[in-house]
Amino acid sequence: MKDQIVLDLITSTFLSALNSPSLTEHLQSLKKHLYNRSFSEAFPTSSSSSTQDDSSTDDQNPVLEAYVVRWVPTRVLCYSRIFERIAKFLPESELRVICVGAGCGSESLALQSTLPRQCTVNYVVS
Repeated sequence: MKDQIVLDLITSTFLSALNSPSLTEHLQSLKKHLYNRSFSEAFPTSSSSSTQDDSSTDDQNPVLEAYVVRWVPTRVLCYSRIFERIAKFLPESELRVICVGAGCGSESLALQSTLPRQCTVNYVVS
């Protein structure tokens, strides 16, 4: 049940990306960049986008949304399974979490969907 709620949240948030006729094209572009290990082209950083105009940054949003709808759901469910298995060893009062990596959206969503409601979570993203 929890899994379906998380998937419904992603679906409703990115419904326009899922319904986009360009979704396949954006995914193919992403796959090409990822296969070629051209991460800066697949995921431009804020520092590289500061040299670009707003229209090119806006053009990248559908590609980033395509990434979210393609890869985030499975990552969230995988992380959620891991967190469920170790949750019994975590304190229920306060938890400090550090997410290190290219992006922490999947990890953050998985933590929020897995941890008990009474647990206060402080996130540090680096």
